[in-house]
Amino acid sequence: MKFPVYKDRDLVTAQFRLITEVLGISHLVAITGISSGADNSLQFAVSYPQLMDGILPVSGGALWGANGRLRGSLSLSTLDSCKGWDGGNYDENPKDCASNLLALWAQYFYTPAIHYAAREGHLDAVRLLLDAGADAEQNGYYDGSLVEMARDRGHLAIVSLLEEVRGRTGLIAPSDPRADHPIHLAAEAGDLKRVRALLDDDPTLVNRGDRTGGSPLHRAVLGRGDAESGKPA
Repeated sequence: MKFPVYKDRDLVTAQFRLITEVLGISHLVAITGISSGADNSLQFAVSYPQLMDGILPVSGGALWGANGRLRGSLSLSTLDSCKGWDGGNYDENPKDCASNLLALWAQYFYTPAIHYAAREGHLDAVRLLLDAGADAEQNGYYDGSLVEMARDRGHLAIVSLLEEVRGRTGLIAPSDPRADHPIHLAAEAGDLKRVRALLDDDPTLVNRGDRTGGSPLHRAVLGRGDAESGKPA
């Protein structure tokens, strides 16, 4: 078979025809969805704004964050390197390809215990989990870091502990305020001359965190992945 190529706009067009032509519904109060469903709700607002009064996207947006873009590139490379995939031109279902892809995303959808401990303010549990090797940054499917979540809920002792562990392990903290520095934009665009000039002026920028905690090197890798997949950076 030839695996079909489709995008969010194609999905939304099919859903619009189902709603209006098959179900005979001419207007909706709202369209909502989680993750890719949130992306679709935004596309509905662009393509068919007359269909509904409003949208309620949850955990999704018009642009992917660094985590989603990195995992998207990893997903494509996982499929492309899988025996039997053959670019989607296969006669027999290459089952290992699906298993490999699910294994890649398992950690993303699995909510770690430290998330619940930090969310509910259980300092001793957070300390115990960190001592056992829990990631001070990994927050499962949820947007934002553990530090952000704990701060938003007023668990300042947990914030201090997580920041201490983050500093000790060399993890890069997100920028404050949450904005990209010119070096991140230059690195993602592959502008070596601009990156070199910025580092010559301030060598510490090599470890400057972007809005999600990614370094200029992370953004350069993401930019290369976008270029190879044909997506805009």
